Amino acid sequence: MMRLFSLVALMLAGVISAFAIAEDNLQQLLDSGEQRPTATNAQTTSTETLALLDKLQLESTDRAAPVAKEIAMPSPVKAPEWLLNEENDIEEACNITSTTSVKHFAQALTLALCQDPGMRSLALNMRHYLYDYKMSQASWMPDINAIFSSASESDSYAFQHSGSQKQTDRTMNSGVELNWLLFDFGKREALISQKQDLWLSNRYQALSGLQDFVISFAQTYYQVLAKRTILSAAKQNEMIARKTWDTTQNKYRSGVGVLADALQAENVLLSATQDRVQSEGDYQQSIGQLASALNFPVDSQIHPEDNLEVPSDTQMMALKPLLDEAVKQHPMILAARKNIEAADEQLNQAQRDFLPSISLQAGVNREVSSLDQNRYEPLNRTDSMFVGLNVSVPLFSGFRRYNQLQDAHVQQALSQEDYQHVVNDVGLKTWNAWQKLNTTNHNLRLISQRLKTARRAYDIANGRYLTGVGSIIELLNTQQQLSTTEIDEANIRIAWYLQRLSLLSAVGKLTLY
Repeated sequence: MMRLFSLVALMLAGVISAFAIAEDNLQQLLDSGEQRPTATNAQTTSTETLALLDKLQLESTDRAAPVAKEIAMPSPVKAPEWLLNEENDIEEACNITSTTSVKHFAQALTLALCQDPGMRSLALNMRHYLYDYKMSQASWMPDINAIFSSASESDSYAFQHSGSQKQTDRTMNSGVELNWLLFDFGKREALISQKQDLWLSNRYQALSGLQDFVISFAQTYYQVLAKRTILSAAKQNEMIARKTWDTTQNKYRSGVGVLADALQAENVLLSATQDRVQSEGDYQQSIGQLASALNFPVDSQIHPEDNLEVPSDTQMMALKPLLDEAVKQHPMILAARKNIEAADEQLNQAQRDFLPSISLQAGVNREVSSLDQNRYEPLNRTDSMFVGLNVSVPLFSGFRRYNQLQDAHVQQALSQEDYQHVVNDVGLKTWNAWQKLNTTNHNLRLISQRLKTARRAYDIANGRYLTGVGSIIELLNTQQQLSTTEIDEANIRIAWYLQRLSLLSAVGKLTLY
């Protein structure tokens, strides 16, 4: 008994001594002014993470660090010749040998442009406006018409004593007439200018439609790459889950593990397998959508080989020059300006419609007539020629000209309002595209470091569980975090590529012509 009391006394003395030493150390630490160790200065966080957090904490979100290089924007898409040049036959230009071996985005885009009915409609609609403009130029030329006419008139006379008599008159006219508008106070010039402005406006709208198509197709194309990356991450997660499940099974069979750990690992494995099966289905659906966009059979096996490399450290370009550039060269703004000019020319036509016009009229004519009366056929030929000026002065047309003038004023005001709306819309789209790319650019650096940290955390948790120090909950949590981070990294990487195209489209530089 005395030995037991002595042992307890020694243990109490040891505890009291330890508390005293800890108190002395704490007091010395407080007296010296030294900071207590934290997770950061204890080096539990990598130097890369510390540098990244410090950089993003101090760095303004409106501009990137001056030491980084600007984001490299993708090359603009060259508009196909058949879209803008009426001399190129669409069917001949798009007579591309059908193949399902699509390897890169540019090759796929060329095929998709030819196969899309909307792009063909844009090309045909632009040809319509072009030929309408060319038809208006014909007003500079005279109208020359050949005239042919033939008439026959038969008369029959009955006499009481001498029987009957028949007489036939035949007349043939042939000639050439000319009508040439000489002067109409600029109405003709206004019409031609209006048609030209409408054609150019439609051309710019076609370029804007091409940009929208490129963005839409890029989403379909890059979705295949994203789903493929997510599928790869799902397979990796399933492999890790199976490895964890095998470990818990072996520990349970050896008597050093518990059944609850094995069941939790089994449930996670089943969930990972379900995610992998779902990812395989999503990947196949994205391939089918891409095949449909390329007019391939939906069961075509398309395997793009694009390598989506992302620079490690880049900064955004300045926003203000992009906004100024968008106002100067965006196709929709250029189209709106041409619509304003067309409305101005329409107003000029309506104003000059009240003024007279002067035309030159000339012609030559030959008339041949014959008389058939009991086989007696005298022949008569008359040649004539005329030249003169025709002055047409509008007097009254049921208020049609007045209403046309009022409508032209309304159209001019509408074109001005439409232009302002388009300018505001382009500015907003440029702002939003820049902000999205800026955010994604920051997230790229964060997700890259998150992925490194998640892998490190999983390796540590796996090692702790194998040695019996860690729990199954810790291991499964780090495993789930690693899987989620890999999927997030794939989505952010694809978003970075798409948002670069969106910014280029918002500025109006996605297409060349």
